[in-house]
Amino acid sequence: MQNVTTEQLKYILEGRGTQTEVTIASATVPRMRKKNNPYFDRVKKHSIVVGDICFRYEDEVNKQRQREHTLNLVAGEPVEQEVTKFEALNRMWGEKEQTRERVGALVYHGQNAYLELKVAQSVRHEYRDLDGNLIDKENIKPFLYESKPSQRQGTDKEVIIRDYKLSNIVSILLDGRTYKV
Repeated sequence: MQNVTTEQLKYILEGRGTQTEVTIASATVPRMRKKNNPYFDRVKKHSIVVGDICFRYEDEVNKQRQREHTLNLVAGEPVEQEVTKFEALNRMWGEKEQTRERVGALVYHGQNAYLELKVAQSVRHEYRDLDGNLIDKENIKPFLYESKPSQRQGTDKEVIIRDYKLSNIVSILLDGRTYKV
């Protein structure tokens, strides 16, 4: 395990340009309702997530559409069908390095950098108070906002994208090396 600063992690990730699987551990402040919420601004969500960096969102959705909709059964026989192409909208916030030759891993917004991750597996997560005490998810659940699946992908299995602020990443496993931030 190698200890790195957030700036060093940013430098390591800026040098990436090919799709790569990573595992990250993060500590983030969950989106919660404020009203009558005893946990608001007093809890962090600790997660371990496996996914890909340096990917093209549009390509990933089109690959998923292709997997799900290429073949159809008609009278018990497989029939190939044309799949409509997905076109991604521009990002609502931040700028991502993306050229014809290279797709970056980071999204820049103001003074902050975020790791864009295509989630393959959410290994586990837990909620802890500011003293590190574990909090039962059932206690927090009524105050959390539910995430809504994409309305545009046209897939049965959603292609899930998450942006992690670099300062919220605790560690990352990249190319067989673990970096502790």
